Amino acid sequence: MTTAWKEVIKIGLKMGAKLETFSDLCGIGDLILTATSTTSRNFSAGVAIAKGEKPVGTVEGLSALRALIKKAGKARVNVPFLSNMYEKLSK
Repeated sequence: MTTAWKEVIKIGLKMGAKLETFSDLCGIGDLILTATSTTSRNFSAGVAIAKGEKPVGTVEGLSALRALIKKAGKARVNVPFLSNMYEKLSK
Protein backbone atom coordinates (compact mmCIF):
# COMPACT_ATOMS: atom_id res chain seq x y z
CA MET A 1 0.00 0.00 0.00
CA THR A 2 2.80 2.43 0.85
CA THR A 3 4.72 1.78 -2.36
CA ALA A 4 1.61 2.30 -4.48
CA TRP A 5 0.75 5.49 -2.54
CA LYS A 6 4.27 6.84 -3.09
CA GLU A 7 3.83 6.38 -6.85
CA VAL A 8 0.39 8.04 -6.75
CA ILE A 9 2.01 11.03 -5.04
CA LYS A 10 4.74 11.14 -7.71
CA ILE A 11 2.09 11.39 -10.42
CA GLY A 12 0.19 14.09 -8.56
CA LEU A 13 3.25 16.21 -7.84
CA LYS A 14 4.35 15.99 -11.47
CA MET A 15 0.91 17.26 -12.46
CA GLY A 16 1.13 20.22 -10.06
CA ALA A 17 -0.64 18.93 -6.96
CA LYS A 18 0.41 19.99 -3.48
CA LEU A 19 1.99 17.37 -1.22
CA GLU A 20 -0.36 18.20 1.66
CA THR A 21 -3.33 17.17 -0.48
CA PHE A 22 -2.18 13.57 -0.22
CA SER A 23 -1.73 13.66 3.56
CA ASP A 24 -5.21 15.03 4.34
CA LEU A 25 -8.23 12.90 5.23
CA CYS A 26 -9.39 12.75 1.62
CA GLY A 27 -5.95 11.41 0.63
CA ILE A 28 -4.21 8.97 2.94
CA GLY A 29 -7.25 8.77 5.23
CA ASP A 30 -9.47 7.55 2.43
CA LEU A 31 -6.81 5.12 1.25
CA ILE A 32 -6.43 3.55 4.69
CA LEU A 33 -10.17 3.25 5.18
CA THR A 34 -10.93 1.77 1.78
CA ALA A 35 -7.98 -0.64 1.95
CA THR A 36 -8.64 -1.96 5.46
CA SER A 37 -12.39 -1.81 6.05
CA THR A 38 -14.10 -5.14 5.53
CA THR A 39 -17.20 -3.24 4.36
CA SER A 40 -15.28 -1.53 1.54
CA ARG A 41 -15.88 -2.69 -2.04
CA ASN A 42 -12.17 -2.21 -2.72
CA PHE A 43 -11.28 -4.42 0.25
CA SER A 44 -13.73 -7.09 -0.92
CA ALA A 45 -12.29 -6.89 -4.42
CA GLY A 46 -8.77 -7.37 -3.03
CA VAL A 47 -9.86 -10.46 -1.11
CA ALA A 48 -11.50 -11.88 -4.24
CA ILE A 49 -8.40 -11.20 -6.34
CA ALA A 50 -6.18 -12.83 -3.70
CA LYS A 51 -8.39 -15.93 -3.87
CA GLY A 52 -8.10 -16.00 -7.66
CA GLU A 53 -11.72 -14.92 -8.09
CA LYS A 54 -13.13 -12.11 -10.20
CA PRO A 55 -14.25 -9.04 -8.21
CA VAL A 56 -18.01 -8.48 -8.15
CA GLY A 57 -19.73 -5.15 -8.71
CA THR A 58 -18.25 -1.70 -8.97
CA VAL A 59 -14.66 -1.43 -7.76
CA GLU A 60 -13.45 2.16 -7.79
CA GLY A 61 -9.86 1.15 -7.17
CA LEU A 62 -9.61 -0.75 -10.45
CA SER A 63 -10.98 2.20 -12.42
CA ALA A 64 -8.65 4.55 -10.55
CA LEU A 65 -5.68 2.31 -11.36
CA ARG A 66 -6.44 2.50 -15.09
CA ALA A 67 -6.67 6.29 -14.88
CA LEU A 68 -3.42 6.54 -12.90
CA ILE A 69 -1.53 4.49 -15.47
CA LYS A 70 -2.78 6.77 -18.26
CA LYS A 71 -1.87 9.91 -16.29
CA ALA A 72 1.57 8.52 -15.43
CA GLY A 73 2.22 7.84 -19.11
CA LYS A 74 1.18 11.33 -20.17
CA ALA A 75 3.24 12.91 -17.38
CA ARG A 76 6.19 10.59 -18.09
CA VAL A 77 6.34 9.36 -14.50
CA ASN A 78 7.88 5.95 -13.87
CA VAL A 79 5.49 3.92 -11.71
CA PRO A 80 6.73 0.31 -11.78
CA PHE A 81 4.64 -0.91 -8.85
CA LEU A 82 1.36 0.50 -10.21
CA SER A 83 2.25 -0.69 -13.71
CA ASN A 84 2.85 -4.21 -12.43
CA MET A 85 -0.47 -4.16 -10.55
CA TYR A 86 -2.26 -2.94 -13.68
CA GLU A 87 -0.64 -5.60 -15.84
CA LYS A 88 -1.64 -8.40 -13.46
CA LEU A 89 -5.17 -7.13 -12.92
CA SER A 90 -5.87 -6.47 -16.59
CA LYS A 91 -5.62 -10.14 -17.53
